[in-house]
Amino acid sequence: MENPLKNLIEIIKAGSPEEVKEAQKKVEEFWHEVFIPKREEGRRTFLIFLDEIKKFDEIQDIDHQAYFINTLKWPFWSIGEEYFEEWADFILKYIQHPSGKIRQAIVSATDYLIIDIRVDLKTDFGKELSKEDKQRTKKNRERFGNFVCAVENLLDKYYEPRFNRYKYISSMPVSVYKSLQKLLVEVLLRSDYYEKLYEDFLKNGGLIRTTPGEAEIISRVEDRLQKLIDQYNLNGKLTLKMIKDWIWQASGDTTMDAVNRFHKKVFGYFNNVRDITKLNEILHAFKDAWNHFPHQFLRGKSPNLMVKETLKKNPNLKRKEVDRMPDFIIGGQKISWDDYWAMTREAEELQKPFRHWVKEDVLPKYKDFLAIEERLPSEIVKKNCKVAEIFFGRAMWLGFISFDEIGPEFVKYGFPRWWQTHVLGSNLDENEVWHSLKYLFRFLEIKYNVNTEKFFGPGL
Repeated sequence: MENPLKNLIEIIKAGSPEEVKEAQKKVEEFWHEVFIPKREEGRRTFLIFLDEIKKFDEIQDIDHQAYFINTLKWPFWSIGEEYFEEWADFILKYIQHPSGKIRQAIVSATDYLIIDIRVDLKTDFGKELSKEDKQRTKKNRERFGNFVCAVENLLDKYYEPRFNRYKYISSMPVSVYKSLQKLLVEVLLRSDYYEKLYEDFLKNGGLIRTTPGEAEIISRVEDRLQKLIDQYNLNGKLTLKMIKDWIWQASGDTTMDAVNRFHKKVFGYFNNVRDITKLNEILHAFKDAWNHFPHQFLRGKSPNLMVKETLKKNPNLKRKEVDRMPDFIIGGQKISWDDYWAMTREAEELQKPFRHWVKEDVLPKYKDFLAIEERLPSEIVKKNCKVAEIFFGRAMWLGFISFDEIGPEFVKYGFPRWWQTHVLGSNLDENEVWHSLKYLFRFLEIKYNVNTEKFFGPGL
């Protein structure tokens, strides 16, 4: 028995505009009159479209190819979920078509495919989803995630620096890249619901964007982290999922700030580790995790993948970096690498008296002051000495060549806030750091007649 849709498809592929319109109307009627009441019969009939997409390039002109794509809404609504991979391959191939008319037809048709795929099933109140339904939704969520990821891969392929100047998709020049952006933003991730689906897919390991080599590296990183968790008896307290979530959600005023916040959170679980070799081992493991696990801010990519893609788009970048070191921005002014290091060496030379005074005189006497004169417990002495040592070290790193140059803004705000994201293995908050500095400055006032009013006001 001949398929009742066969002749209609032939008309859509070659007929006049009026004939095509009438044939498309009859395909729609078939969907309502046959597929809806007789699902199995209708499903078998719509399978013909799977054969037709294999012969799509045989359609003689762009207009009729677009007519055919515009008719796909009905098979998408009939067998879209069942044959999702076949439809997705067709969409991904022809969204790259040189004709804008074909690409626009693909964008419009994809909307119907996404509507048909069931990524969320509900039951009557009090009932649970069956095992089969749970597997079905899980599979469809993975299909959806892989499809979105494939579109983002194509965006990377067709990206050109000139597109950066356009704020809105509608303003972009006609191109495959613009069509891909429309497909991604207007169809696939058109609402918070679908964005959340994709976010969950990436968080749960949907890393289709990694190469086999990267997948192997990620596996090694995960193994190293799990060994550390086991080695330090952190099972139940720290998990791979927690680490991936921290990295996925990482944020900060700058990239370095975000990295430091992550490290600070991690090292809260390794407070008792004192051996520098072991601390370095821990730091390297979590540094690798940061570089190879996906970040939400990077649209599911890892920093490592971002670097590779940047170098691929800019093949001369690597050579230039070798030829010339980058400039530095100091006080809002750009200076060269050579000038920066010349300035640094000069500052270190000028800092020698300050450095000698702190190391040989202030810090040893401060320890005795806290322990003997203030009679503080050894742990409190140790904590305050650590704050003092790091305070002076940070001040020298910033280029202060004497104690008198240190300003109140650095003491009151800069250093206590910097501590929160840069000092690993410490749980001191800003107020506690501030309180510790008061001990230090009271000592300096008593032993060295330092005027502390500019830091704390009168009556320290």
